[in-house]
Amino acid sequence: MSDLDGNTMVLSHEEKPRELALNHLNDVFAASAAIVGHELFLRGERFLYCISEEDAPNPK
Repeated sequence: MSDLDGNTMVLSHEEKPRELALNHLNDVFAASAAIVGHELFLRGERFLYCISEEDAPNPK
């Protein structure tokens, strides 16, 4: 979940979700995040961000 100030909250996938982390990017976000394979895309006002695990498999 991202807000307009560039904060993205990471939630657990449990019956009662809990906050795992709060990350900040220096940008403005008004669009929903998009998940493609093992990557998360965030569209900021200035940049397009792609977040993935360092050793995530590459799609073919």
